[in-house]
Amino acid sequence: MRPAPPIGAEVAHEAHMLCHHHGLANPVHAWLLGELLHYLRQRNAGRHGFQDMGPAWVPVRNAVTAGALRIGDKRALQVAESWEKPIRQPCLSWG
Repeated sequence: MRPAPPIGAEVAHEAHMLCHHHGLANPVHAWLLGELLHYLRQRNAGRHGFQDMGPAWVPVRNAVTAGALRIGDKRALQVAESWEKPIRQPCLSWG
């Protein structure tokens, strides 16, 4: 089972879109969402973007370089699943 991805970036993106592009009819909702955005933008909020490709990256990279990567290598699947993370970050900021 894959671990759930961190949702901080997605939540911040959706909150920004609602506040700045779609608007909110209820002023209390707008204020609360603004406060959430303010919190999520703080460095110490624990919302981290992409950090690394995971522990399987180096062994898979080395196996590819050596021509030793085999079909069905579970580490290659882990790397492929991690690939979504660095792609997702710029997509959220461009949205």
